[in-house]
Amino acid sequence: MNDPLPQKLQEEIIRLVEGSLHDELTQEESEELSRLVASSPGINQFYQACLWDATNIRTWAGGGLQPNEALAESESPHPVSLPRAAWSVFDWHGHPLRLAYFAAAVLLCVCVGYWGTRFSPPNNSHRDGVVSATPGPIARLVGVDLPDWDGFSPQINTGINAGQKLVLKSGVAELRYNSGAEVVLQGPVEFWVGSQPGSVNSGYLKVGKLVAHCETPESKGFTIRTEKSRVVDLGTRFGVEVQPSGELNVVVLSGVVELLSSESIEDRPADPIRLTANQAATMDGEVGVVSLHDPDNHSHALSIRSLWQSRPRDQTSVSLSAAELVAHWKFDGNAKDSVGVQHGKVSGDVAFSPGRLGQAAAFDGDGDFIVMGADPLPRTDFTLAAWVSMDEISTTEAYIAGTQKSSVAGAFLRVEPNLSLMATVLPNDNVIIEAASSARQCVIGQWAHVAMTVSRVNGLKLYFNGGLVGSSDAGKSHVEAGNFTIARRPDPVQIGGSNCYWSGKIDDVAVWDGALTASELELVMRLGAGRFSELSATKEK
Repeated sequence: MNDPLPQKLQEEIIRLVEGSLHDELTQEESEELSRLVASSPGINQFYQACLWDATNIRTWAGGGLQPNEALAESESPHPVSLPRAAWSVFDWHGHPLRLAYFAAAVLLCVCVGYWGTRFSPPNNSHRDGVVSATPGPIARLVGVDLPDWDGFSPQINTGINAGQKLVLKSGVAELRYNSGAEVVLQGPVEFWVGSQPGSVNSGYLKVGKLVAHCETPESKGFTIRTEKSRVVDLGTRFGVEVQPSGELNVVVLSGVVELLSSESIEDRPADPIRLTANQAATMDGEVGVVSLHDPDNHSHALSIRSLWQSRPRDQTSVSLSAAELVAHWKFDGNAKDSVGVQHGKVSGDVAFSPGRLGQAAAFDGDGDFIVMGADPLPRTDFTLAAWVSMDEISTTEAYIAGTQKSSVAGAFLRVEPNLSLMATVLPNDNVIIEAASSARQCVIGQWAHVAMTVSRVNGLKLYFNGGLVGSSDAGKSHVEAGNFTIARRPDPVQIGGSNCYWSGKIDDVAVWDGALTASELELVMRLGAGRFSELSATKEK
């Protein structure tokens, strides 16, 4: 049997669990409860016992059962978390003796050693310091649009556990809960999936903007918590925005929601405010005063509507044309080809550091490059794409990736001294086919997605951040050079005392056997090359 926890610690856990059951905790208190539960098996067991007994005591108090009868009627101990439905057997929040009942139940379990003998934490009861409400994820990422994550960086179809914090610095991400609730986040935003330990149909919005859509029976009651409020779905589509000042804006696009303030009035909970379709409300960040207004004449309401209309949609199934990914360098700690055998050899002091997708290869522009053992580029009908970020303007051309043998063979991407992007194919006999973007497309210190496609039908096309910026109908093929290189001119012919080294980062370099379309390249940019190909529904080779 485990030794009893110190009395003061028991009382603190009881207080936090009771607050969690009623959505009364601040975010700091919620994080403290998660930290405590994850800190030791003994506290985890006590936490489970508190949840289990709280439910049974509610049943006793609301249904006429004695405590021993309530305990006996439960067939087995409840898992780490309880569904919200089990917390509403009676008006526990308004019961004058709720804390006394709750403490008595826990004390009873401690005295008989019940919690120490019958409860054992599941193997996955805590992960990364956060208690998981279910054995598996409660939501998944189903769509993105140029996401820039800070910290945890989910990919399309990644499962997300209860309590996981998502920080999106920019871009848009769409989540789908197991309940069917859909949430679209727009950066900058800080959001927790599951608003409290044990919540599986809710989220906590610290700052930023979201739209939620709830049309399944299981998603009814979906709740967005903020520091001073709760927004409860009653079958609807609604938007919530929290300003850095704490000001809250709620817009109902369809259906009905209830807005509840966590502020008390004369020690009594504030009455909920019901909002229906095309209604909006603002709650002051300082005193919690709520005002209603016309969403058609309110900038925050209009931006929330726009977010829903421009959401990225479900990208968990992607249809691909004939193109097949034949080489892919993720640069997650090494220069290996993740889909083939075109592994890179690192020269100089190339580093691997945080990139656009996971890690990236970092080059200092002074002799660093990566060369492959073979050439993955077909003679025609291929795509070359990468994420790039420049640290400084080069006095010469700065090569991204490709092959080259003087001016008679090769195909490559590079950035000119004026920061314009250049794609080149060398078909034969010094015939150079180039497609240049408009000047100064690249911005120092900012990530950009670049791509070139070569097709015997459509010639050479150049893309920058998903948009077509240059083309040449004549660039239908190239002479294979066999020296595929990243971050340096493939044939080291010095120009102005330089081998045209890249200074900055390069990430997610990929080659396809086939020319991707503009819409497919846009998805590659959003999803990453590897995830795009994994989710392809058809490959007609």
